[in-house]
Amino acid sequence: QNRVVASAYDETQAGGSGHPLHHAVMRCIAKVADSDLKTWPKDSRKRSLEDEDAKDKPYLCNGYDLFVTHEPCVMCAMAALHSRIGRVFWCLPNTYAEQSGLGGDHMLHKDSRLNHHFKVYKGLLEDEGMRVLANQTPCD
Repeated sequence: QNRVVASAYDETQAGGSGHPLHHAVMRCIAKVADSDLKTWPKDSRKRSLEDEDAKDKPYLCNGYDLFVTHEPCVMCAMAALHSRIGRVFWCLPNTYAEQSGLGGDHMLHKDSRLNHHFKVYKGLLEDEGMRVLANQTPCD
């Protein structure tokens, strides 16, 4: 299915909530989690993994594609990894190389010590990403 499941923008800066964890990726995953809670019975959270219903429940973002203007930071890259994102597409490199989660020193999506990996496509739609930033129009 080709559909948008969630959209968000970075709220860490002025004009947003200012909360240090309110990165666009984190907010999108939170929106998927909120939607997920409505889909699965409330008591399913109390079930053990041995219960039949719990076994059928997929990982939160299993196989989803993530499209972002900037390369995710380490925190967001790990959130994508733990949520089982399938592919990440980003337009512009992270402003701070040491915080880059999918390039430079931290290529978390390729770390052999981790039990999930995803494909990363960088520099796609770079012009469109620059336009979004120039207009400063949030997408939700």
